Amino acid sequence: MDFAFSAFLIFIIVLPGIIIRYAYLRGTFDSSPFVISSFTDEVANSVIWAAVLNGIWIWLASLVGHPVDLRAVLLLLIGSEGENPRLIQAVDEASRNAAYELTYFLSLYAVSIILGIIAHHIVRKMGLDLRFKWLRFPHPWYYLVTGRYTDFYDNAATDSGGAERIVYLATVVVQGETSYLYRGRVVDYIFDKGGDLDRIVLQAAYRRELRQDRNNDEKHENEGGPNYYPIIGDRFILKYTEMQTINITTWDIDEEPVPSNGKV
Repeated sequence: MDFAFSAFLIFIIVLPGIIIRYAYLRGTFDSSPFVISSFTDEVANSVIWAAVLNGIWIWLASLVGHPVDLRAVLLLLIGSEGENPRLIQAVDEASRNAAYELTYFLSLYAVSIILGIIAHHIVRKMGLDLRFKWLRFPHPWYYLVTGRYTDFYDNAATDSGGAERIVYLATVVVQGETSYLYRGRVVDYIFDKGGDLDRIVLQAAYRRELRQDRNNDEKHENEGGPNYYPIIGDRFILKYTEMQTINITTWDIDEEPVPSNGKV
């Protein structure tokens, strides 16, 4: 029994943990930065879930009259050199029960996907990721550009109560030798294949030269004031790699925006 077969067997045993973790983190996000990491990292992050799920399935298999021969599984995982009668017997038994084994793993993988998506939905629906850090998705840009960071329990913020949320973004972009300040309402965000933020989509976008700042005695305006001019179009797309600095302002639609004390 060679090492490649043992590695493959380990993979299909651990795969339920990888699947449920991926389904939970990817979930129902329209755009998600989650990507599969290296095989070693995925196994390390998923082994506990895999052990729990396989334990449940082994128990269920025994209930329906097809108990899993754990000794045979261990022999297949360890392998041996030369002719080992017990190993040969385990291989023969696995071959005879191929249909049951296929059913075991396919059903386990399908349930792993369902459980991961259900857990994702419950956490987001009930706002558990906002209340508990250990349930928070590793997607910091998702929380920032949607304004959900204001609902973090550790920020002592209150939930919006279902009110529509408005997120304004201001960023400096250098074009040639001139620095421009762009601002607008965030309506979408896009990640690249590597899981990094790629683009931000703005609505009602404005811009001005950075040096044309407002005076301290001028009132803050959401549209930027007379120094800004509107960018004609329905959506304005900014590449993240071109943004020098980013400022985000968030409020609920039934609230008055908080005036800025500094220059924006």
